[in-house]
Amino acid sequence: MGRPNPLSWLGERVWNYPLRLSGGVATIGGLGMTALSVGPNAGLDELLSFVSTRPAYAAAVICGLAVVLFVDG
Repeated sequence: MGRPNPLSWLGERVWNYPLRLSGGVATIGGLGMTALSVGPNAGLDELLSFVSTRPAYAAAVICGLAVVLFVDG
């Protein structure tokens, strides 16, 4: 039995679970934009200040994680 093609494996996961994929993209996007906006040397105070002034990024992370973990589709 040969090794499965990684591209076909990914295509199968996307085809079977498109909502989970969109939740993952929202989570990664929210985390990525938060990390890029706050910077690598930011402390907890700066992170909380950023999240309190721009709650959409935190909402994207929370909703994306909820979709990844709890939506069956």
